[in-house]
Amino acid sequence: MKPPQAVGGEKRQIPGIIASIDYKLLNSVQTHPQSSVFLQGDKVYVPDYYLENPNFDISDGCVLFWKNDCNMGVVFQPEPKPAPSGIMIFGAGVDNWYHWLIEFLPLAHLSHDLPDKYHDLPLIVPEGVLKINQFKDSLDTVRGQRRVISIPHRLHSFEKIIVIGKAVLEPIYLHKNHQIKAEYYSYHATQLLAFRSRILQNLGVLPRNINKRVFLARSKTTRSYNQDELISIVKAHGFEIVYPERLSFKDQVELFHSAEFIIGASGAAFANTLFCQERTRILSWIYSHSTGFCSFSNLAKVTGSELRCISVEPTLTLNRKRDEYNASYTVPVDEFKNALEMMLKSDEW
Repeated sequence: MKPPQAVGGEKRQIPGIIASIDYKLLNSVQTHPQSSVFLQGDKVYVPDYYLENPNFDISDGCVLFWKNDCNMGVVFQPEPKPAPSGIMIFGAGVDNWYHWLIEFLPLAHLSHDLPDKYHDLPLIVPEGVLKINQFKDSLDTVRGQRRVISIPHRLHSFEKIIVIGKAVLEPIYLHKNHQIKAEYYSYHATQLLAFRSRILQNLGVLPRNINKRVFLARSKTTRSYNQDELISIVKAHGFEIVYPERLSFKDQVELFHSAEFIIGASGAAFANTLFCQERTRILSWIYSHSTGFCSFSNLAKVTGSELRCISVEPTLTLNRKRDEYNASYTVPVDEFKNALEMMLKSDEW
């Protein structure tokens, strides 16, 4: 795994292993399109990854309402609605762009390798996915000839459903008082690169000179920071201010594929790091206690791009991992200016 590296800091890498990717056929189960948990009679099935790491939390508020460190939990099981058999392209976190692009959309890519006897099975996705243009367009880019069936936000029963192993494993949440660690992550680089190649080829995005300077801005108020101050600095250095959520899927892919320098707050938009080319330099910032956060640094490692981070401090005490999604902070301006100078001019990055 590739932990985040500070600007000018020591390079670190932690060896990791991910099992070969396989699939399972489940019969007569119930689940929710925003859950990774299955119900079967009086049994509750949780992904092995979460059972092997009891300090990880996969509570989804849809099926699994609560789970403790001892693998005891509370499950909600209303009357399910029958759903067609198919291939699972959903789970906890599916409505987040990072988790969709890096965890769930690759399952549609991997479905092309299923045995021929499953050729006619459709992809099962949450109906909300098809209502967001970028999500829908990305799915259309990857799915090939497979049909897509959307299911609403409720418990469903499946006579048969295929669950494909993920190319990336990382916890959605951690239980209180547990910090993220690099060893919690694993990824299958070969499959991620094959997935990347399928998207680039299907979109007609060809290798090109990297020359764009991009600042990824946010229009939402969550995790607010001194964005306007940083924008005024980078504009003087020729950076284009981009709001990724306003771009089509193809435009996002092309933007990252042609960028020489990318700057922005750590967030779901950096899932598009998967489309960067070698030697693209990326500057972001993370909380000082999140030195084990590897989601984006792993993607940079896969593509050969170079991600560096500045440490920031939240304005309020964070009692649990979920609090980080709303905490405000300030990026140190002098440190930012020094990092920007190194990014643009130094041979050592």
